[in-house]
Amino acid sequence: DDELDDEGGEVDVTAIDPNKNYNEVAIGYLLKFLEYSPDDIKVVQLIANTYLYQMADCTNGVVYFERLLALEPDNCAAKKALGYAYFGGLCTKSYGKALKYLKQAYECFAASEGPCTDTEIPKWVAQAYHLRAVERTGAEAKADYKNANEWYGKALKCTPNDSECKKGLDDTSFEF
Repeated sequence: DDELDDEGGEVDVTAIDPNKNYNEVAIGYLLKFLEYSPDDIKVVQLIANTYLYQMADCTNGVVYFERLLALEPDNCAAKKALGYAYFGGLCTKSYGKALKYLKQAYECFAASEGPCTDTEIPKWVAQAYHLRAVERTGAEAKADYKNANEWYGKALKCTPNDSECKKGLDDTSFEF
């Protein structure tokens, strides 16, 4: 199975440099493109995705997803990405920021495509409330446990057999 280039000739696979970070190369070209077309939504999204998901670069990923939201305030995927960044461990965990963006993403998807469009989001919201509740005490903890319980319920409406959500619902039921 020889690889062929666009002209039908063999591709020189030895030309691929294993020491080169091709994500950085791509970012360089995309940033150059933005110099000429700074409001190109697709290019900003490509840069944001590459930084956050391929390179696990929190700082630049957040900067470009926020830029994307400035250009396109109703971008549900950008809201989800920012929530994930603060919840999923790519950035310093901030359950408050994660909840802000994840709840916006949930509302965004629910309004356009229905509440079960992205089944990860209600689960992440529930887990973020749950994890934050563990760190808190008193009324704040009780409120977060109650919110976690409600969101586990929402998540289970979309994915009734999710064992993590069932366990979370059980674990939070008597905490508030």
